[in-house]
Amino acid sequence: MKHIIILLKKLEGADEDIKTFAIKAIAGTLPHDRCAICGEKAEEEHHLATKRYDPALTVSVCKRCHAELTIKQKLWQKTNEKDEAREEFTLRGLIDLLNLKAEVAGDKRYKELADSLSQEFPVFLEVIAH
Repeated sequence: MKHIIILLKKLEGADEDIKTFAIKAIAGTLPHDRCAICGEKAEEEHHLATKRYDPALTVSVCKRCHAELTIKQKLWQKTNEKDEAREEFTLRGLIDLLNLKAEVAGDKRYKELADSLSQEFPVFLEVIAH
């Protein structure tokens, strides 16, 4: 719950459209007919926190954006603490979603929110070294 509280505090200063996107993403209420990232026709459901941590929370995306998000997920630190990790992985998924949205839309406001959230979770957000 503490991570969701941090997210809500970070959203206080965000523009209304960025705030709405982030809240709808973690609530699973973004539109399902269009890709949440690029706006193309949605063809797949991306598990925001991976199937293991929250199989019900998905975001509709096109195949290209799904591939990009999946690559990012494969770099996350893994944990066996399913109950404790659900919230953290949801936020990690949101950060990845915001970063890709910023890149595709060319809108730095999404990246600013992602960077702000990343500063709150530096240890959790470490990636696996190859």
